[in-house]
Amino acid sequence: MTDLESGKEDYLLVTNGNSIRFVDEPDFIQKFIMFLKSNIADFNQQYKDLRERANEAVVDETAIFMEDEYIGFCGNKQLTLLNKMREFRGKNKNVG
Repeated sequence: MTDLESGKEDYLLVTNGNSIRFVDEPDFIQKFIMFLKSNIADFNQQYKDLRERANEAVVDETAIFMEDEYIGFCGNKQLTLLNKMREFRGKNKNVG
């Protein structure tokens, strides 16, 4: 995107209802890492909430199992991507 008044260029990535605005590759890497960390923290909280619901007197065990599988699968994918981005950041000297 180009700001018509200043002429400054930046980029916008929209994913999962969130947006990441960046100006160059190092900026993108840093902000994407922060985005992934936030997603992983959300999955961790969802897992804690799920464990609390699983201890209630009346639960749908199948629904609990399916949600647990979903959280585990998505969380693992996000963690794998986070590790890859950290590795990429380590190879790219321009990233802070």
